[in-house]
Amino acid sequence: MTSSAPPRLASPRRLLIVLPPAVGFFATPFLPFASTPTLWLGCPALLWWIAAMVAATLVSLFVVEATYLADGGAERDRLEAAGGRES
Repeated sequence: MTSSAPPRLASPRRLLIVLPPAVGFFATPFLPFASTPTLWLGCPALLWWIAAMVAATLVSLFVVEATYLADGGAERDRLEAAGGRES
């Protein structure tokens, strides 16, 4: 079934894609290794956790952009840039 509605960047599906990294960032202070001197491969565990959340954020934003463009977002962006906003 094809929808005739224009693509929306903030759809529930796309919000669910970016939710895990955001929750991971906000949960950081409550994680047990955040308040202890834990080392993973010689670096603080918190450093690895933050690096993993940054990587997860990058991947999730790439997926959101790809799904938006696949749903016809490029045409909507082109119309918006030309000043012809759809209602």
